[in-house]
Amino acid sequence: MDSIQSPIAASALQHKNLEPLLKSWQIGQLLIGRVQDKTASGNLLLQVSGQKMVAASDVAVQKGAVLMLQVTGLNPSPSLKIVHNPVLNTPASTNALEGQLQVLIPRQGSVAAPLLALIDPIQSANILSLAGLKTADLERLFKNIPPLNLLSDPKVLQQAVRDSGFFLEAELARLVLSGGVLTNTDLKASLLRLLFRLEQVLGRSRGLASGAHPPQSLVELEEELKGALATITLNQVAASQRDESDGHTWLFDMPFRYADSVYGLTITILRENSSDGELENTMDWKVLLSMSLPKLGDIEADLFLSGRKVSVVMYAQLQHTADRLKEQLPRLRNGLESHGLDVSVLLAHRGQRSTEVAKTQWTLSVDIKA
Repeated sequence: MDSIQSPIAASALQHKNLEPLLKSWQIGQLLIGRVQDKTASGNLLLQVSGQKMVAASDVAVQKGAVLMLQVTGLNPSPSLKIVHNPVLNTPASTNALEGQLQVLIPRQGSVAAPLLALIDPIQSANILSLAGLKTADLERLFKNIPPLNLLSDPKVLQQAVRDSGFFLEAELARLVLSGGVLTNTDLKASLLRLLFRLEQVLGRSRGLASGAHPPQSLVELEEELKGALATITLNQVAASQRDESDGHTWLFDMPFRYADSVYGLTITILRENSSDGELENTMDWKVLLSMSLPKLGDIEADLFLSGRKVSVVMYAQLQHTADRLKEQLPRLRNGLESHGLDVSVLLAHRGQRSTEVAKTQWTLSVDIKA
């Protein structure tokens, strides 16, 4: 396997812009990298997530090539792998899926964003009026968004994952074979229905005499819906990619209700050191959780499971949040042990997952499959 080692000089990527960029990346996420140019020394000038990066490469990659990249690691430094061979990124050979990915990747947005607009009483009343929706439509939607305090219940969390939109197409395929009706709980299906209704209204508005402008609130909601749907779809596509050790990654962006608002919980599940014939209870699993809440700040957790042995390390941006997490550790230990797990490590402290960002240079590793 050839690789690109990409030292990012401070002049190319300002340190103040690096932290929010890294925080926006999740393991398993798909990104687009475009080869903008080649330097005199043969290095590549890449643009990833709107930032320019200089990459040294022994691989012949043409100027203008679009690389599909997947985030494979954030610690100790971010790493990406190319999931589409750059040779395929030519007008003559670009297939329908690659074309769709190039549209979806830059469009991906927060899954919670359209829900945040709809849960606000003033905004939702305006949107309901303009889009011809009923209050019952929104009530049905938010009934299926779980409140944060219930997500500690394994059954509620499991159902939230099932309804996250990740399994919509698989459920539709099952219904085609076995019959039945799709429930109204799937998030992706609900967002698609809402987008369809919205585009009908906007289509009529845009079809009026020239000079007419559709309501800005509906246009913004349309973009937020498309962004949320793009993220869910890309999470589904990313799950089809396997790494060299036959590992697997699943990424879920799940909205939840908290204090009369909507926030997002990101869950990344990694299956490591596994093979198709290996028993599930002998696999190594890693689960990464992250969310941000008002007054509590950013909260992250890493869970490691090997057989029945589990370790949990939690990180809090704010000290008082870290203190509250420490107070709950005995309760968490009891809950894990009640499910037959052997707790090895259980920690909570102030800080965040280490990405070891240097002040002058950041190394981005990009692997290219031969």
